[in-house]
Amino acid sequence: IYSKISRAVRTGNVPLLKAEITRYRKMFIKRGLYLIMEKMKLLAYRNLFKQVYLILRTMEGKDSEKQDLKDFQRALNFRSSEEVDIDEIECILSSLISKGLVKGYISHTQKKIVFSKTKSFPRLPDLIRSKKIHL
Repeated sequence: IYSKISRAVRTGNVPLLKAEITRYRKMFIKRGLYLIMEKMKLLAYRNLFKQVYLILRTMEGKDSEKQDLKDFQRALNFRSSEEVDIDEIECILSSLISKGLVKGYISHTQKKIVFSKTKSFPRLPDLIRSKKIHL
């Protein structure tokens, strides 16, 4: 059970994580773990979006902190059977930013995210140690 969930979170495989949470929902509720599992989705989104960010930076050059939300939408839709619209991507990224999992801001009018030039995706152990993580 937990190895698939762990792999899904690490690799940013949101559909697999959702499927495993749904599959074992009753057990997670019984053990008091359901809400924790739901919060794991944010970490999976973070890890998926970090992969997209790194790929785009490699393709576009070093100083490409400004990235289109459509690229993140494509990545999520590629992995999922459900279509995710650009507003949902903006909402997910806003949550990641507000919780300190991503550093940057969203330009709603331009439909872009502007990442911080340093530590756009802070290391999770550092966030946990400093108690800056707000899941």
